[in-house]
Amino acid sequence: ALAIALAQGAVPALRRLILSRNRIYGDGTAALTEALGQGRCPALTWLDLRGNKIGSKGAASVGSLLSRGTCPRLAGLDVGGNYLYAEGTALLASALIQRPQPAMKSLDVEDNAMTAEGAFLLSEAIRRGAVRGLERLNLGRNGIHAEGVGFLMAALAEGSCPRLRSLSLRSNELGPFGFAHVAACFQQGGMKGLEFLDLAVNGMSDEPATLLLPILLSPVLLPALRDVDMTFNGLDPTRARCQVLALRGGREGGSHGGREPNMPVVRLERKSSVPIIRRTQSAPASSG
Repeated sequence: ALAIALAQGAVPALRRLILSRNRIYGDGTAALTEALGQGRCPALTWLDLRGNKIGSKGAASVGSLLSRGTCPRLAGLDVGGNYLYAEGTALLASALIQRPQPAMKSLDVEDNAMTAEGAFLLSEAIRRGAVRGLERLNLGRNGIHAEGVGFLMAALAEGSCPRLRSLSLRSNELGPFGFAHVAACFQQGGMKGLEFLDLAVNGMSDEPATLLLPILLSPVLLPALRDVDMTFNGLDPTRARCQVLALRGGREGGSHGGREPNMPVVRLERKSSVPIIRRTQSAPASSG
């Protein structure tokens, strides 16, 4: 019924369509995207289909909608929790490659079990500039492991998403090798606008954290970074705090006794966080 109304142009000024958790499945998604594909909602900027079990059939329908170009202002797409797997992710990635989405600022594909294969295909779309204006990317809970994050970070390191401000890789079993890929990307300077980073629940361990923390502190590599979630990684909080203090010259507080502007915070435990203050040169002593 909703698809019929959309196809008949009942809401031509529609900007946001939120249908999350409605069990519309693949058939419902196909009907909906077919209606939107007729161009009767040209002002649509946000489409939320989260948690509808749309599967590969639904992913193909969403991809078809993107390929038609009838929603040129679409800035946000949420297909999280939809059982896309690698096959559905491939269909979505192919559509993005076929018709890039320059207006898209937010892409959420969380919890779709895309695995490393799906991550590779999506990374290829990113590498080709299909979503160059992207500001938020959520790939949490997809089981992409170290191999998948390697593909993704290599694409991002090329500067394919220069406006990216928020990246979630939560609960992907990245392990030490995965975090090495993350560190390598940041060292190449391809994500200088990043403000929020979610690395929680990934089996980091203390050694990768020791390598990553100095990079997170770097005002050259990550000048805009404000918040990093590293909780539930089995880190030794005491060891991490000692490293933080060493990196900031042993000081407990920022300059003038307070927090510095844009000071990044690294969350190490569920109920606590460590404010990280970048080391700054001491002001020269005033004469007289």
